[in-house]
Amino acid sequence: MLGTWLLQIIGGIACVAIISVGIGLTAPRWPSRWLDRDRGPLHLTPFDTRTRYERFGVLWLKRRFPEGGDWAGGESKSRLPALDDPAAVQRYIVETRRAEWVHWLANLSVVPILFFAQWWIFLAFLAVTLVVNGIAIMIVRYNRLRLYQHLPDSA
Repeated sequence: MLGTWLLQIIGGIACVAIISVGIGLTAPRWPSRWLDRDRGPLHLTPFDTRTRYERFGVLWLKRRFPEGGDWAGGESKSRLPALDDPAAVQRYIVETRRAEWVHWLANLSVVPILFFAQWWIFLAFLAVTLVVNGIAIMIVRYNRLRLYQHLPDSA
């Protein structure tokens, strides 16, 4: 029984890792026109304010959460661009949208686990995946909110 659970957990880790990394590796090749505005889950709501994110600890999380945009072939989102250059700010905003989509899609990496693992193993993977990707989403949304303040016509 323990061997079966262990295999399911190892399979789940492999599943999440392979699918998430696969999504991240394809992201830099996505056309920028797909990311020209806040579509779908990227749409900012009245909840999305810098103050609210700061109350949820985004500044502490930003310092501790690993950033993988540059290793996946994209651009690092740990350093802001020159804020006096609207084109650089806009490119950075596109990168934050790309990163946010990667993390929204990475949440789906747990779906195959549903077909081979016990329900509690699936729920554990779902919880961890949602928390980890949720933190990353919160960080890139916060960065995007900060950048919008530096555009002449805030998007």
